[in-house]
Amino acid sequence: MNPQVRILVFVAIMGMITSGMLVAMDLLTRDRIEENQAFSLYSAVLNANNHAHTTANFRDVFEEYIVESEIDGITFFEDTESGNVSFVVEGGGVWGPIGALITLESDLKTIVSVRILFQEETPGLGGVIADPQYLEKYQGVALDIENPSSAIRITHNRTGNDNEVDAITGGTRTSNSFQTIFNTGYAAALEAWMNQGGENE
Repeated sequence: MNPQVRILVFVAIMGMITSGMLVAMDLLTRDRIEENQAFSLYSAVLNANNHAHTTANFRDVFEEYIVESEIDGITFFEDTESGNVSFVVEGGGVWGPIGALITLESDLKTIVSVRILFQEETPGLGGVIADPQYLEKYQGVALDIENPSSAIRITHNRTGNDNEVDAITGGTRTSNSFQTIFNTGYAAALEAWMNQGGENE
């Protein structure tokens, strides 16, 4: 056999073997990846509503306490005990996408918690956006429900308004990006919830 043909045959065989291995690995890990993603989201919802759970029982606990519904393409998670409503907001940060679970009281105005699901910001600077100690600053903040596109103001220069939160020191661009992500997501979620008969007490 011609040496060049032999090389081509070898490359083709190796390509087939490699492709087969990749397909097999995808099939073997797909369910686990999906389960991990489900746990990450459902666990965030349950934690926001103070429902204890484990990796083994999180689905059962979720089904017991949380009603999941989709309205205008937005998924809502309503806690049957407190009436809290959660939804995901996401958009571009400085270095990559940022996704967060926003949980509000039943008035859709008062923040119960903000939990970052994913982010790629600079560690120690913009990456502070995912720090639980920083996110505690959002608890109890009253959003400007009359102007949802400006519902929250993340700033270094607070003026005393109820919808203000301290910006991240050294992470101004991340703070600005998250403010846009939050307000855009909140405005869309509020409109969807109200248009579908959700209550705003």
